[in-house]
Amino acid sequence: MKIYHSKVFVVLFLCSFALIACSCAQTNPTTIPTETNSPTPVPTTLPYWDLLPLDFDPVGGWRTIRLEDSEISFQIPSVYQDGDCGELFQFDKDVENYQAHVISFLRGTIQIKIYSEWEAYIDKFIKEGEVPRDLHLVSPVEQISIGGIPAVRVISTNPDQEMITYSKGVWVYYHDKLYSFGYMSVPYLPSCDAFPLSEEQVFEYLVSTVEFLE
Repeated sequence: MKIYHSKVFVVLFLCSFALIACSCAQTNPTTIPTETNSPTPVPTTLPYWDLLPLDFDPVGGWRTIRLEDSEISFQIPSVYQDGDCGELFQFDKDVENYQAHVISFLRGTIQIKIYSEWEAYIDKFIKEGEVPRDLHLVSPVEQISIGGIPAVRVISTNPDQEMITYSKGVWVYYHDKLYSFGYMSVPYLPSCDAFPLSEEQVFEYLVSTVEFLE
């Protein structure tokens, strides 16, 4: 397989995965000094990467999107179909000689990318938790399940992308393909929220409803 740079890998789920801030979790992470014998306290970031509680459903509830060609289904807010965020579009994108099929919304930062080939270090990252050198994680690699299939979840920052506060990514294999789900927090842009939920909460819920089609 051809190798593309780790930094590009970061951009895959930091940047495209579209560009909006969440209203419920757009506060920049603060720090809490920890007790230490060192003259300079070592800060610890607050767990803003935790799964967001979904105490409320969006106005109009949820609707299921079923994409047979991509072998996937998931739920999004029903109100998306009536607004600028509701236009779901798909396209193929070449990233460092790798073709990715992208599923996205018109104005949102939520994106799903599907790869038929990838570099070997991604296997080590997903299967063994070996973090790529240029991936700046905010929390440890988390082992989760997506549609009943083992997956990994990460929250990261990118020093080269100052406009992005943090990004969330979920990676899973299905039928010899790599599925990448991504969200970015970009506070200065308008948000694709679904009242009373932020776009970030929409992302969390979308990921939790993913089903892979036979």
